[in-house]
Amino acid sequence: MGEFVESREEILSLELSRDERLVAATLSGGSNTNIWIYDFVRGVREPFTTSTDIDRDPIWSPSGGSIAYVSRRLGQQTSLSGLRR
Repeated sequence: MGEFVESREEILSLELSRDERLVAATLSGGSNTNIWIYDFVRGVREPFTTSTDIDRDPIWSPSGGSIAYVSRRLGQQTSLSGLRR
């Protein structure tokens, strides 16, 4: 299995997919916080969000096809966002 977290990152939240193959994680590293997807089968992780602000607390949809998460942009109110995988 590949490395999930680099030495400069901190795990803030984890959400396991319904089929238990993927985990969505809030990782904080430096000045930004983003969501990453770790694939247990392939042993790799990929960025789900790439904001310079804060994206956190992912929750999988029941179908596993999308993720809802909390997003906070500089100068804006915190909002609920969602993206398809």
